[in-house]
Amino acid sequence: MITFITYLHAVLLFGFMAVAAFTDLRWRKIFNATTYTGAVIGLAVAGLNTWFGPADAAPTLSEGLTGWLACGAVMIACYICFPHGIGGGDVKLIALVGAYLGVFQGLEVLLWSLILGASVALIRLVWMLGPMELLRRLKVGIYSVLARGGFGVLTNEEKQQTNTDVFLGPCALVAVLIVQLGLMTN
Repeated sequence: MITFITYLHAVLLFGFMAVAAFTDLRWRKIFNATTYTGAVIGLAVAGLNTWFGPADAAPTLSEGLTGWLACGAVMIACYICFPHGIGGGDVKLIALVGAYLGVFQGLEVLLWSLILGASVALIRLVWMLGPMELLRRLKVGIYSVLARGGFGVLTNEEKQQTNTDVFLGPCALVAVLIVQLGLMTN
């Protein structure tokens, strides 16, 4: 049975994700007002779900807290390992998703977000450089890693040309839709 809490949960999650996607595309930022407010409201809805009895699609407060912490921790690790690819807003956005969806669906959204982001980046690179130039640079990069033990053969200009801006907000919005609507289930 779908309850009011389930609808409230879905509408709020989609609303916060849409705002984050818009601000990420428009200003290249996911604002704290969106992520902090969204996480607090998500945990409050999870608390309502715990208080009034579990709804079918909304997590309980303990599941929401665990999802918020787990998704946030994984994103902090990504932020530390890839400081130029993952921003602080991205970390807080995926933590927000964990607060609404719990650990397993939150991590599924994270993986879909990264897959979509990597796909967009690859498409942009092929579009900007062309497939042959991209393959040449890949060959140079692999050779320098194997032969010299590190990158460094590409010039700074070539490195700058291969730097693509990936907006995780829109990718996360699409990932939430994929997971919530079950678009990739058997």
